[in-house]
Amino acid sequence: MSVDSPSVRFAQFGPSSRRIRLQTLVRLRWLAVAGQTITVVIVGLLLQFPLPLQEAAILVGALAIANLTLSAWFPPTHRLGPKSALALLGFDLLQMAALLFITGGLANPFAPLICVPVIIAFASQPLRHSLVLIVFALVCTTVLAFSPYPVPWYEGEPLRIQPVMQLGVWCSIASMMMFAAFYAYRVSHEATLLADALAATELVLEREKHLSQLDGLAAAAAHGSARRSQPSASSPRRWNASSGPTTGSARTFFFSEARASAAATFFAGSPLFPPKARNICVDCLFPLWSRRW
Repeated sequence: MSVDSPSVRFAQFGPSSRRIRLQTLVRLRWLAVAGQTITVVIVGLLLQFPLPLQEAAILVGALAIANLTLSAWFPPTHRLGPKSALALLGFDLLQMAALLFITGGLANPFAPLICVPVIIAFASQPLRHSLVLIVFALVCTTVLAFSPYPVPWYEGEPLRIQPVMQLGVWCSIASMMMFAAFYAYRVSHEATLLADALAATELVLEREKHLSQLDGLAAAAAHGSARRSQPSASSPRRWNASSGPTTGSARTFFFSEARASAAATFFAGSPLFPPKARNICVDCLFPLWSRRW
Protein backbone atom coordinates (compact mmCIF):
# COMPACT_ATOMS: atom_id res chain seq x y z
CA MET A 1 0.00 0.00 0.00
CA SER A 2 1.39 3.34 -0.95
CA VAL A 3 1.12 6.52 1.03
CA ASP A 4 -1.21 7.97 -1.59
CA SER A 5 -3.77 5.19 -1.30
CA PRO A 6 -7.36 6.30 -0.57
CA SER A 7 -7.50 4.57 2.81
CA VAL A 8 -4.52 6.63 4.00
CA ARG A 9 -5.39 9.95 2.42
CA PHE A 10 -8.98 10.05 3.60
CA ALA A 11 -8.59 8.49 7.05
CA GLN A 12 -9.47 11.06 9.66
CA PHE A 13 -9.30 10.54 13.38
CA GLY A 14 -10.12 12.62 16.43
CA PRO A 15 -11.66 16.10 16.21
CA SER A 16 -11.09 16.38 12.45
CA SER A 17 -13.62 13.62 11.84
CA ARG A 18 -16.36 15.60 13.66
CA ARG A 19 -16.40 18.54 11.27
CA ILE A 20 -19.91 19.26 10.12
CA ARG A 21 -20.68 19.62 6.43
CA LEU A 22 -21.80 23.02 5.24
CA GLN A 23 -24.67 21.45 3.31
CA THR A 24 -26.04 19.93 6.52
CA LEU A 25 -26.02 23.28 8.30
CA VAL A 26 -27.56 25.03 5.28
CA ARG A 27 -30.45 22.57 5.19
CA LEU A 28 -31.10 23.04 8.89
CA ARG A 29 -31.14 26.79 8.38
CA TRP A 30 -33.62 26.47 5.52
CA LEU A 31 -35.89 24.57 7.90
CA ALA A 32 -35.53 27.45 10.35
CA VAL A 33 -36.38 29.97 7.62
CA ALA A 34 -39.47 27.98 6.63
CA GLY A 35 -40.63 27.58 10.23
CA GLN A 36 -40.14 31.25 11.09
CA THR A 37 -41.92 32.37 7.94
CA ILE A 38 -44.92 30.12 8.58
CA THR A 39 -45.12 31.26 12.20
CA VAL A 40 -45.01 34.96 11.28
CA VAL A 41 -47.65 34.50 8.58
CA ILE A 42 -50.01 32.61 10.88
CA VAL A 43 -49.60 34.97 13.85
CA GLY A 44 -49.57 38.24 11.92
CA LEU A 45 -51.93 37.58 8.99
CA LEU A 46 -54.27 34.75 9.95
CA LEU A 47 -54.70 35.41 13.67
CA GLN A 48 -54.37 39.20 13.21
CA PHE A 49 -52.22 39.58 16.30
CA PRO A 50 -50.20 42.82 16.55
CA LEU A 51 -46.76 41.88 15.31
CA PRO A 52 -43.84 43.95 13.95
CA LEU A 53 -44.03 42.35 10.52
CA GLN A 54 -41.38 44.54 8.90
CA GLU A 55 -38.72 43.82 11.52
CA ALA A 56 -39.57 40.12 11.55
CA ALA A 57 -39.38 39.96 7.75
CA ILE A 58 -35.94 41.65 7.81
CA LEU A 59 -34.60 39.11 10.32
CA VAL A 60 -35.97 36.11 8.43
CA GLY A 61 -34.70 37.53 5.14
CA ALA A 62 -31.23 38.03 6.60
CA LEU A 63 -31.03 34.33 7.44
CA ALA A 64 -32.23 33.38 3.96
CA ILE A 65 -29.71 35.69 2.26
CA ALA A 66 -26.89 34.26 4.38
CA ASN A 67 -27.92 30.77 3.28
CA LEU A 68 -27.94 31.72 -0.39
CA THR A 69 -24.52 33.34 -0.05
CA LEU A 70 -23.00 30.27 1.57
CA SER A 71 -24.51 27.98 -1.07
CA ALA A 72 -23.07 30.13 -3.87
CA TRP A 73 -19.56 30.53 -2.45
CA PHE A 74 -18.82 27.03 -1.17
CA PRO A 75 -19.37 23.53 -2.59
CA PRO A 76 -21.92 21.28 -0.86
CA THR A 77 -19.18 18.92 0.41
CA HIS A 78 -17.24 21.70 2.16
CA ARG A 79 -16.57 20.92 5.81
CA LEU A 80 -16.54 23.74 8.30
CA GLY A 81 -13.68 24.32 10.69
CA PRO A 82 -14.44 24.93 14.37
CA LYS A 83 -14.16 28.71 14.09
CA SER A 84 -16.31 28.91 10.95
CA ALA A 85 -18.98 26.68 12.45
CA LEU A 86 -18.92 28.73 15.65
CA ALA A 87 -19.41 31.94 13.67
CA LEU A 88 -22.37 30.53 11.69
CA LEU A 89 -24.05 29.04 14.74
CA GLY A 90 -23.48 32.28 16.63
CA PHE A 91 -25.19 34.17 13.81
CA ASP A 92 -28.13 31.75 13.93
CA LEU A 93 -28.37 32.20 17.69
CA LEU A 94 -28.28 35.98 17.40
CA GLN A 95 -30.96 35.98 14.68
CA MET A 96 -33.25 33.76 16.76
CA ALA A 97 -32.70 35.88 19.87
CA ALA A 98 -33.48 39.08 17.95
CA LEU A 99 -36.69 37.60 16.56
CA LEU A 100 -37.76 36.49 20.03
CA PHE A 101 -36.81 39.89 21.48
CA ILE A 102 -39.27 41.80 19.27
CA THR A 103 -42.04 39.25 19.89
CA GLY A 104 -42.17 39.18 23.67
CA GLY A 105 -38.86 37.77 24.86
CA LEU A 106 -39.11 34.91 27.33
CA ALA A 107 -42.92 35.22 27.32
CA ASN A 108 -42.92 33.96 23.72
CA PRO A 109 -43.84 30.24 23.65
CA PHE A 110 -41.09 29.64 21.04
CA ALA A 111 -38.34 30.87 23.39
CA PRO A 112 -36.91 27.35 24.03
CA LEU A 113 -35.87 27.22 20.34
CA ILE A 114 -32.84 29.29 21.31
CA CYS A 115 -31.30 26.02 22.50
CA VAL A 116 -31.12 24.54 18.99
CA PRO A 117 -27.80 26.13 17.84
CA VAL A 118 -26.19 25.15 21.15
CA ILE A 119 -27.24 21.51 20.76
CA ILE A 120 -25.90 21.43 17.19
CA ALA A 121 -22.59 22.89 18.37
CA PHE A 122 -22.14 20.32 21.16
CA ALA A 123 -23.01 17.49 18.77
CA SER A 124 -20.52 18.48 16.07
CA GLN A 125 -17.84 20.87 17.41
CA PRO A 126 -14.95 20.75 19.90
CA LEU A 127 -15.84 21.32 23.50
CA ARG A 128 -14.10 24.67 23.97
CA HIS A 129 -15.90 26.24 21.00
CA SER A 130 -19.23 24.83 22.17
CA LEU A 131 -18.71 26.29 25.65
CA VAL A 132 -18.24 29.73 24.10
CA LEU A 133 -21.55 29.36 22.28
CA ILE A 134 -23.48 28.21 25.35
CA VAL A 135 -22.20 31.19 27.32
CA PHE A 136 -23.37 33.48 24.50
CA ALA A 137 -26.73 31.70 24.49
CA LEU A 138 -27.16 32.27 28.23
CA VAL A 139 -26.38 35.96 27.77
CA CYS A 140 -28.98 36.21 24.98
CA THR A 141 -31.53 34.40 27.15
CA THR A 142 -30.90 36.86 29.98
CA VAL A 143 -31.39 39.81 27.62
CA LEU A 144 -34.71 38.33 26.45
CA ALA A 145 -36.01 38.62 29.99
CA PHE A 146 -35.86 42.43 29.68
CA SER A 147 -37.66 42.70 26.35
CA PRO A 148 -39.97 45.76 26.27
CA TYR A 149 -42.08 44.30 23.45
CA PRO A 150 -45.35 42.56 24.40
CA VAL A 151 -46.29 39.09 23.32
CA PRO A 152 -48.54 39.13 20.21
CA TRP A 153 -52.03 38.76 21.62
CA TYR A 154 -55.59 40.01 21.17
CA GLU A 155 -55.93 43.79 21.15
CA GLY A 156 -57.31 45.19 24.39
CA GLU A 157 -56.30 42.05 26.31
CA PRO A 158 -52.60 42.46 27.15
CA LEU A 159 -50.88 39.27 28.19
CA ARG A 160 -48.75 40.17 31.19
CA ILE A 161 -46.08 37.80 32.47
CA GLN A 162 -45.01 38.23 36.06
CA PRO A 163 -41.25 38.50 36.84
CA VAL A 164 -41.39 35.29 38.86
CA MET A 165 -42.73 33.46 35.80
CA GLN A 166 -40.02 34.94 33.60
CA LEU A 167 -37.38 33.79 36.09
CA GLY A 168 -38.86 30.31 35.99
CA VAL A 169 -38.81 30.31 32.19
CA TRP A 170 -35.16 31.44 32.22
CA CYS A 171 -34.22 28.63 34.62
CA SER A 172 -36.08 26.04 32.55
CA ILE A 173 -34.41 27.16 29.30
CA ALA A 174 -30.97 27.27 30.91
CA SER A 175 -31.33 23.82 32.49
CA MET A 176 -32.72 22.32 29.27
CA MET A 177 -29.88 23.88 27.29
CA MET A 178 -27.18 22.46 29.58
CA PHE A 179 -28.72 18.99 29.83
CA ALA A 180 -29.38 18.66 26.10
CA ALA A 181 -25.91 20.01 25.25
CA PHE A 182 -24.19 17.57 27.61
CA TYR A 183 -26.24 14.64 26.31
CA ALA A 184 -25.56 15.54 22.66
CA TYR A 185 -21.84 15.91 23.35
CA ARG A 186 -21.54 12.54 25.08
CA VAL A 187 -23.49 10.68 22.40
CA SER A 188 -21.52 12.35 19.60
CA HIS A 189 -18.20 11.74 21.34
CA GLU A 190 -18.91 8.03 21.81
CA ALA A 191 -20.02 7.72 18.18
CA THR A 192 -16.80 9.42 17.06
CA LEU A 193 -14.67 7.05 19.15
CA LEU A 194 -16.48 4.06 17.67
CA ALA A 195 -16.06 5.35 14.12
CA ASP A 196 -12.34 6.01 14.71
CA ALA A 197 -11.88 2.51 16.11
CA LEU A 198 -13.58 0.94 13.08
CA ALA A 199 -11.52 3.05 10.67
CA ALA A 200 -8.29 2.13 12.43
CA THR A 201 -9.24 -1.56 12.38
CA GLU A 202 -9.90 -1.45 8.64
CA LEU A 203 -6.57 0.31 8.10
CA VAL A 204 -4.68 -2.32 10.09
CA LEU A 205 -6.41 -5.19 8.29
CA GLU A 206 -5.58 -3.66 4.91
CA ARG A 207 -1.93 -3.28 5.88
CA GLU A 208 -1.85 -6.86 7.18
CA LYS A 209 -3.13 -8.00 3.80
CA HIS A 210 -0.34 -6.02 2.18
CA LEU A 211 2.18 -7.68 4.51
CA SER A 212 0.93 -11.11 3.46
CA GLN A 213 1.43 -10.20 -0.19
CA LEU A 214 4.98 -9.03 0.55
CA ASP A 215 5.69 -12.30 2.41
CA GLY A 216 4.51 -14.27 -0.60
CA LEU A 217 6.82 -12.32 -2.94
CA ALA A 218 9.71 -12.76 -0.54
CA ALA A 219 9.11 -16.52 -0.29
CA ALA A 220 8.98 -16.84 -4.08
CA ALA A 221 12.20 -14.88 -4.49
CA ALA A 222 13.93 -16.92 -1.80
CA HIS A 223 12.80 -20.17 -3.43
CA GLY A 224 14.17 -19.08 -6.81
CA SER A 225 17.49 -18.06 -5.27
CA ALA A 226 17.76 -21.43 -3.50
CA ARG A 227 17.17 -23.34 -6.74
CA ARG A 228 19.89 -21.35 -8.51
CA SER A 229 22.36 -22.05 -5.70
CA GLN A 230 21.87 -25.86 -5.67
CA PRO A 231 25.05 -27.79 -6.85
CA SER A 232 24.89 -30.12 -9.82
CA ALA A 233 25.27 -33.91 -9.47
CA SER A 234 28.70 -34.01 -11.22
CA SER A 235 30.28 -31.15 -9.25
CA PRO A 236 31.22 -31.31 -5.57
CA ARG A 237 28.88 -29.58 -3.12
CA ARG A 238 30.54 -26.31 -2.11
CA TRP A 239 29.37 -22.85 -1.29
CA ASN A 240 29.76 -20.27 -4.06
CA ALA A 241 29.89 -16.63 -3.00
CA SER A 242 28.47 -15.48 -6.30
CA SER A 243 25.45 -17.79 -6.08
CA GLY A 244 23.81 -15.81 -3.28
CA PRO A 245 22.64 -16.86 0.18
CA THR A 246 21.11 -20.18 1.12
CA THR A 247 17.39 -20.75 1.35
CA GLY A 248 17.09 -20.01 5.08
CA SER A 249 19.21 -16.87 4.99
CA ALA A 250 17.50 -15.62 1.83
CA ARG A 251 14.07 -16.19 3.35
CA THR A 252 15.08 -14.39 6.53
CA PHE A 253 16.57 -11.48 4.55
CA PHE A 254 13.60 -11.06 2.28
CA PHE A 255 11.10 -11.41 5.11
CA SER A 256 12.96 -8.86 7.23
CA GLU A 257 13.17 -6.42 4.34
CA ALA A 258 9.47 -6.89 3.54
CA ARG A 259 8.54 -6.24 7.17
CA ALA A 260 10.71 -3.14 7.29
CA SER A 261 9.24 -1.86 4.05
CA ALA A 262 5.70 -2.47 5.28
CA ALA A 263 6.50 -0.77 8.56
CA ALA A 264 7.82 2.21 6.60
CA THR A 265 4.59 2.27 4.64
CA PHE A 266 2.53 2.14 7.82
CA PHE A 267 4.38 4.92 9.63
CA ALA A 268 4.72 7.12 6.56
CA GLY A 269 1.02 6.87 5.81
CA SER A 270 -0.32 7.10 9.33
CA PRO A 271 -1.90 10.48 10.16
CA LEU A 272 -1.03 9.87 13.82
CA PHE A 273 2.72 9.68 13.14
CA PRO A 274 4.79 12.89 13.55
CA PRO A 275 5.62 14.56 10.21
CA LYS A 276 9.38 14.72 10.93
CA ALA A 277 9.61 11.02 11.68
CA ARG A 278 7.36 10.31 8.70
CA ASN A 279 9.85 12.08 6.40
CA ILE A 280 12.71 10.01 7.87
CA CYS A 281 10.82 6.81 7.02
CA VAL A 282 10.21 7.99 3.49
CA ASP A 283 13.84 9.10 2.92
CA CYS A 284 15.55 6.09 4.50
CA LEU A 285 13.33 3.02 4.16
CA PHE A 286 11.49 3.60 0.88
CA PRO A 287 14.70 3.67 -1.28
CA LEU A 288 15.66 0.28 0.18
CA TRP A 289 12.29 -1.11 -0.77
CA SER A 290 12.41 0.32 -4.30
CA ARG A 291 15.91 -1.11 -5.00
CA ARG A 292 14.89 -4.58 -3.90
CA TRP A 293 11.55 -4.79 -5.69
